[in-house]
Amino acid sequence: MQATSLITAMLLFMSASATVPSRTLAASSEDSSHITAANLNELINTGHTPVIVDVRSSREYQAGHVPAAIHLPFWLAFARADDIDASKDELVVVYCAHGPRAGIGKAALKREGFTQVRYLQGHMKEWNKAGLPVETSPQ
Repeated sequence: MQATSLITAMLLFMSASATVPSRTLAASSEDSSHITAANLNELINTGHTPVIVDVRSSREYQAGHVPAAIHLPFWLAFARADDIDASKDELVVVYCAHGPRAGIGKAALKREGFTQVRYLQGHMKEWNKAGLPVETSPQ
């Protein structure tokens, strides 16, 4: 019964996330729930890499992900969010291809007690569009 309730809640959250218009912030600005690709790349390049969580499928992750990102598929996020070895007040950046799956990942991370969870603004789509570096993983 609990699994059915959890699945229903996840589906409702996904459908609500999918209908929210994407944010159109300037590339240099952020709000408290997002970090720009440029700012995340700067943190990585200066040795201040936050916890970066990619919630896409294994195939998507292996094809190319933000450098240093850990893979936590969205459908396992609630079951495995506690696997993330980081302080609960550390900055955590979560992303998918374009948004909806990251909402599930963020909810799971917040439920696990992480307090500084932000979305990558524009997700992987914008990261690639900006020509920023990606890492690939063997299949």
